[in-house]
Amino acid sequence: MLTSALSWRWVLFVNIPIGVAAIVAAAAWLPESRAGRGTAARLDVGGAVAVTAGLGVLIYAIIGTDTYPWGSARTLSLLGAAVLLLAGFAIIELRLARTPLMPFGLFRSRSLSGANIVMFLVGAAFFSMWYFLSLYLQNVLGDSALKTGLAFLPMGVTIMIGAQASS
Repeated sequence: MLTSALSWRWVLFVNIPIGVAAIVAAAAWLPESRAGRGTAARLDVGGAVAVTAGLGVLIYAIIGTDTYPWGSARTLSLLGAAVLLLAGFAIIELRLARTPLMPFGLFRSRSLSGANIVMFLVGAAFFSMWYFLSLYLQNVLGDSALKTGLAFLPMGVTIMIGAQASS
């Protein structure tokens, strides 16, 4: 409905009220957020900045490949900067952070690592399918953005029901 009424860019603003509601709910109901109120919070600011900057630069490099080829100096330098920032994140998490954002010891569990790999592949397959299917429905069949969104609704509802039932 947003893309039909306004433009596709408005779908990016949907996350703002959801994020604000999640922050308010977390502050109110999560015990971890309440426990830190009386004590000094030990946030891993260095790790958060490093991983956010690293992933941001990586995404920026990949998105820019439509203008600058993969082998161009710009793309390669951005990819190098992303690797350095993400390596810095790993160093911060492994050696410097008292309360790391990502405790790498979790990856010692083979079942957890295997499940993460499988879910990564499932997510990649689903997002690829939704992307190409939306292009097919809109560009080949001529459906509107609203009709395409409604066509995806049964699949989304089924995934939500399946996730709740399987847990």
